[in-house]
Amino acid sequence: MKIDDPEVNHGASFTYADYLKFDFDEMVEIIRGKIFRMNPTPRTSHQRVLVNLTREISNALLRKKCQVFVAPFDVILPIANKHRENAMTVVQPDLCVVCDPSIIEEAGCFGVPDFIIEILSPSTTKKDFNEKYEVYEEAGVKEYWIVMPESK
Repeated sequence: MKIDDPEVNHGASFTYADYLKFDFDEMVEIIRGKIFRMNPTPRTSHQRVLVNLTREISNALLRKKCQVFVAPFDVILPIANKHRENAMTVVQPDLCVVCDPSIIEEAGCFGVPDFIIEILSPSTTKKDFNEKYEVYEEAGVKEYWIVMPESK
């Protein structure tokens, strides 16, 4: 199913329960109930930055309780009263650090990571600076970095 399909793009709000049932041809995120496409394949510069950041942060956290995760990894925000199915934000940050092991499950992170990094791609700039910034701030993410590979 394409995201442009009329049955998907008619102003409805989507939840994590809906997300689990999606059968799209591409990966998506839900932010405040609205579906956003994800880039099909990150550029080489994006991958280099992600690998380098992952290595440095993982090494810094070695033998600590915090864990590092990279996309694709579902982060479900916020989880009011632990009703996951009703959560209206499901994102896949490029990199996130979670220090509370109780919110990590096989399906992803059900709660607020301590640190999130988004690496800009030309098509994600607006979403990363606006929609994602706002939901991360509202959810209580302690540290949010936006990395711009093109600007070095």
